[in-house]
Amino acid sequence: MWTTLDQIRDGVDSLLKIAEEFTAKKPPIKRQAKTDADLYTDDFMTAWTTYNKKTGKKEAARAYAAFKKRQTKSNYYEQLGFGSPEEMLLKKIEGYVNAWPPARIQIGDYRVHLSTFINQDRWMEDPS
Repeated sequence: MWTTLDQIRDGVDSLLKIAEEFTAKKPPIKRQAKTDADLYTDDFMTAWTTYNKKTGKKEAARAYAAFKKRQTKSNYYEQLGFGSPEEMLLKKIEGYVNAWPPARIQIGDYRVHLSTFINQDRWMEDPS
C-alpha cells in the first residue's frame, strides 16, 4: 500500500482542523439572574403573607427558592407526613407566627426575618 505525499498532507491537515475545533475557546455560558417575578412565586407570596414580619423580601424569596430545591432533593418533608416542601414550610411558619401573640410582640419584637427562619433551619425548632 503506497501513499502519496499529498495524501499524507491531506490527512495531517484534516487532523489539525479537528484539533483546532476541539481546542477552540468557547464563550462562557452566562447565567441569567433571577428577576423579582421569578423569585416571587405564588408559593412564596403565600408564605410571605403568612409570616408577619415584613423585612427583607428579596432575601427571603431567594432563601425560599433554595429551600424548595434542597428539600425536594432530600424528601425530608415526606418523612414528616407533608405532601410538599411548600406545605411543610407553610405549616412551620404558621406555628412560629402563632407562638408570637400580639402582647409578646409589644414587649419586644425579637422575631427573626423570614430569610433567617429558612436559612438557619429555624423551622425545625419548637416555636414556643
